[in-house]
Amino acid sequence: MRLEDAQELVGAIQEQCFAEYRNLGGTLSREEYTEVVVHFIKYTLGAFVLGEGSRDQALKDFTAWLRSKHSRESVGLIFSSVDNVHAYT
Repeated sequence: MRLEDAQELVGAIQEQCFAEYRNLGGTLSREEYTEVVVHFIKYTLGAFVLGEGSRDQALKDFTAWLRSKHSRESVGLIFSSVDNVHAYT
């Protein structure tokens, strides 16, 4: 998925997801969270929502990206912040 497409998808639910992220204990700023969620969608939408490719590989790819930018952030926390607002699978 193109980064621009992921950004468009995130825009529709961004406020709800960020509120859920904070409710779950997340500490990233809104700008950092938005960057992370856009990349989460970019790496995982095909596998988790569209059934294209491996979910395991998608999570590995996203985890590698996340670790390179925000080494202490939890993949599970990001996933839950989106999945709790709008079922992701």
